[in-house]
Amino acid sequence: NCPELRERYTYLVKQKQALTHEEFFRAHASEIAIREPLPQAPEVSVAAIQGSRAMASRVGGPGISVSDEEAKTIFRELPELEKLYRAVVPSMLNAVSFWERCFASRYYREAMGQ
Repeated sequence: NCPELRERYTYLVKQKQALTHEEFFRAHASEIAIREPLPQAPEVSVAAIQGSRAMASRVGGPGISVSDEEAKTIFRELPELEKLYRAVVPSMLNAVSFWERCFASRYYREAMGQ
């Protein structure tokens, strides 16, 4: 969506081969980030996760456990949260830490109408 960047890419990567694809994007990352619009937050219907509303009240104590069925209920309504869960558990966080952070997050609290 930016003709100047596209021209620079064509010239530096394809024609002159002065940079690799990765080097070009690394060098221009901040410029690309400035020009790209931020994604819109998904609209969330809270009605489908009313059963998990009680879980939000357990925030604050260590060791929040979420059953598979509770997680499926949340993920059904918040598919982006499932993508995040799969990306970070267990490689970066354990499941308990993920849910503690999730329930304390603004994203989840807004989805719960809090």
